[in-house]
Amino acid sequence: MLTLLHKLYRIQLLTFRGIFHLLQALFSQGTNLMALVSLMARLRPQQIALVDEQERLTYQELEVEIQQLIQVICTTKKLQKGQKIGLMATNQAVWVKILVALSRLGIHVYLLNPDMSQQQWQQLQKKVAFDALILDKYAHSALHESEPSYAIIQADLLQQWAKTPIVKKTKIARANRSNLVILTGGTTGHYKLAARKPSIFTFLNPFCALLTKLHLDNYRSIYVATPIYHGFGLSSIIIALVLGAKIVLSPRFDAVEVGNKIQTEQVEVVTVVPVMLQRLLLQAPQKLDTLQVILTGGAALSPSLAQQTTTRLGRKLANLYGTSEAGFSVMATPQDLATYSASIGKPIGGVQTSIRNEKNEALPQGSVGVLHLKSRWTMSNKASAWISTGDLAYANAKGYYFLCGRCDDMIVSGGENVYPVELENLTAQHPAVKAVAAVGVPDTEFGQRLCLHLVLHQSSTLTAIELKKWLQKNAARHQQPKRIVFHAELPYTAIGKIDKRRLSMLDC
Repeated sequence: MLTLLHKLYRIQLLTFRGIFHLLQALFSQGTNLMALVSLMARLRPQQIALVDEQERLTYQELEVEIQQLIQVICTTKKLQKGQKIGLMATNQAVWVKILVALSRLGIHVYLLNPDMSQQQWQQLQKKVAFDALILDKYAHSALHESEPSYAIIQADLLQQWAKTPIVKKTKIARANRSNLVILTGGTTGHYKLAARKPSIFTFLNPFCALLTKLHLDNYRSIYVATPIYHGFGLSSIIIALVLGAKIVLSPRFDAVEVGNKIQTEQVEVVTVVPVMLQRLLLQAPQKLDTLQVILTGGAALSPSLAQQTTTRLGRKLANLYGTSEAGFSVMATPQDLATYSASIGKPIGGVQTSIRNEKNEALPQGSVGVLHLKSRWTMSNKASAWISTGDLAYANAKGYYFLCGRCDDMIVSGGENVYPVELENLTAQHPAVKAVAAVGVPDTEFGQRLCLHLVLHQSSTLTAIELKKWLQKNAARHQQPKRIVFHAELPYTAIGKIDKRRLSMLDC
């Protein structure tokens, strides 16, 4: 507790000045994201807040532009309190302004994947009935309907409004009742909705965990590579705002360009999904020297990638685990990964965990079952509600958790429970393997077996026969793949997870 209080004092949140301006921001703005921007505009007015390809804003300038955007929205009345607004958001400064402004106005904001299909959009619109859709040039063209039932607003227009000086200021009541809604999944072709209150208190426990375990108070710049329409990306933006840090953004991820920005902007903290981290290590390793903390999440981190990162960059990698419904809940620090490279770590403060079977019965330590989480910041916002993650996991005697894949990934082969992630982690240790995924396929003799999908490093000449011989020495009999398929690239979802649904549809 003393460590936390000291760190909060260091970032000025527990100083007399910080407390005064925080109370002032909450009183004038309400418990929404605008309160954070207003607070930092008082504490760090000249600190750079946002950097992207188009602009560079201080916290003072950011507050002014968001206030101007809010005033024009109120004047035009195109967007109003209580409405449901979809944001097809990419990682650009304008979207941070829009998100904060709509939160301040009490508007329900839905963060949407710009690459969703027309069918997915139509299903979502039928479920939600949006009042308006805000998009930019990166949004999928298939979403443009001839006569939509909702208003379509271009992000460029709101950017113009943000740059428009206020002539006559309208007084706006505080807003505390809006929702931020993110979409879960999508790999099955259908999205579910996960809603949270955009309150600074919602993120207090996760923020404190990052502050005390990873010492983020030491750093003043963060590159958010994870999509802001995903829970990991959204949380990264909010935590950076609480820190009053410089937030660096790019609308699309390109490893070489990202490496250049990390070097040019002297970025100290970066948020990535594992596939992004792998590409940075392969394509821009010499540009990563300024990094002090690497936060990965959103998809499974392989032990080989964790070890490779530590070897090249030192103990800087932390693995964050959570779900869209439950939020950030479990963390492996760099020290944890040095001991247990396959672990997702331990629950953070305020999180309870339970491993349960298909009958929803709690299982003893060491047993594999479905991981359930409970906290005050889950989708239901009820401390009594358990959230099933859909992930199979177990805990060791020291309280560290290990994932065994998704519930629907597990197969039964010859009467044995087989977890594809175990074969994936083992195969990834082969020096010729760049990326790997295993999926279950029917088998007349054993019921099911695994099909191994691989991408090799460019210089590799590894054959399927050679890899099978290597696996026979290193993998158990029931883990041996039925077939090995080589690919130029594996399919990934928009948030960086290997798309096993597409792989399972291939002939294997």
